[in-house]
Amino acid sequence: MSLTHDVLMDVDYARLLVTWQDPATRAFWRIGVLTHSDTTGYEFEYITGIEVLDGFVPFLGLDDVRQVYRSSELFPFFAERMMDPGRVGFDAWLQRLHMEATASPMEILAKSHGSRGTDTVQLFAVPRVDDERFTATQFFVNGVRHVEGASDRIEELKPEQRLSIKEDPENDWDVRALIVTTDGAPLGFIPGPLLDYVHVLRASQSWGFEVVQVNPVEMGNHFRLLVQISGQLPADYDVLLSMKASIG
Repeated sequence: MSLTHDVLMDVDYARLLVTWQDPATRAFWRIGVLTHSDTTGYEFEYITGIEVLDGFVPFLGLDDVRQVYRSSELFPFFAERMMDPGRVGFDAWLQRLHMEATASPMEILAKSHGSRGTDTVQLFAVPRVDDERFTATQFFVNGVRHVEGASDRIEELKPEQRLSIKEDPENDWDVRALIVTTDGAPLGFIPGPLLDYVHVLRASQSWGFEVVQVNPVEMGNHFRLLVQISGQLPADYDVLLSMKASIG
């Protein structure tokens, strides 16, 4: 049985996985976890072992990889990765990321992946799991510009339209790679940090995958296609641990 849009849950943006791409090897590495709570504020912690990662320099203002950082306000390193609300076009930018004007900083970072042209740091929402092990998350499809004809096919998609996923064992970067498709035609790829999570969902008896929003070409290939996946996870599956271990 497939899960449809009418039973999808709200996405939780309380925990974000922070990743870094090595500019030399192009490999992605999990770097840390950024969390937020209304009662305790913001917290950032590096993942154990990154002190031996060649080429990685700790983030500005978050220099000690062994320290747990806490603050009532979002750390400047992450705050600077969001568009200034006073900038012309900010409201339109939010809409194209499928966000309301009331979107929290954590949601903005998750939806935009905190991407900047000056580095290769990206953030991903840690998928939410409820008491019945139901889960859902949203993300932008990766690698659209590397798939011939994908941009034109995306232009024809509609919100809530069902999509499919197939394996790509001959992928030069990752044999676990998964391709997003419509009617068998490729559109792009599942982001690396979510690969293990999506593999597990696809192995379950009930899961759903569909279009949330299609953005115009002017938005850039990275933000062309926003999708949502949902399903049932095994009782012993820890999403955050899987994301930490799924890359690097």
